[in-house]
Amino acid sequence: MALVMGLVQALYAIQAVADPVAFALYRGTPLAAVGDTGWVHTYASRTLFVALTVGLLLARRDVATLRSVALLGLVMPVGDAVIAHEAGAPISVVARHVGTMLFLVLTYAALGRWTRRLPRP
Repeated sequence: MALVMGLVQALYAIQAVADPVAFALYRGTPLAAVGDTGWVHTYASRTLFVALTVGLLLARRDVATLRSVALLGLVMPVGDAVIAHEAGAPISVVARHVGTMLFLVLTYAALGRWTRRLPRP
C-alpha cells in the first residue's frame, strides 16, 4: 500500500507538469486562465517530494516512519477536498479526495499491523 501511495504521488507530479490544465480539472480546481499554472507546478513539486520520501523509506524498510507519513499525509487530501468543494468541483472529484483519505487511513492501519510483527531493536 505504501508503494502504491508513492507511485500515485509520482504519477500526479508527472501529470501536473505534462498537462497542468487537465490536471487542474482532475483535481477539481480549474484554472482561471490557461497560463495560470503556478499552483499546479507547486502541487507537482509537493507530490514529487512525497513520492521521493516514500521511496526512500521503502528502500530503507522504515515501516514505522512510513506509517507516520501515511497518517500525517491526511492533511493533503483533506485540504484538497475542501478546496475542490469550495471551487464547485463535481461530487465525484471531492469523493476521490475522500477516497484518498480512506486509503491513507487503511495504509496507516496496515503498517501498524506490520510494525507489531517486526522484532524490537
